[in-house]
Amino acid sequence: MEIQNLKKALAEALAAMDELLTQTVDADLAYGIGLTEGEYDARAACLAVFEKYGPDYLRREEDT
Repeated sequence: MEIQNLKKALAEALAAMDELLTQTVDADLAYGIGLTEGEYDARAACLAVFEKYGPDYLRREEDT
């Protein structure tokens, strides 16, 4: 798979992860529902991936 296809797949996967997080864990937090330690850890892992591989990463010239 070429780099552009990989970038597109990564962008789509990140968007899906973000939507899933918003609809589940973040919604629980917004309604005052507590999270388990595992849920907090999973949320933190997702947020770290978003920060590392977000839109700015996908636009980097050296990856093309």
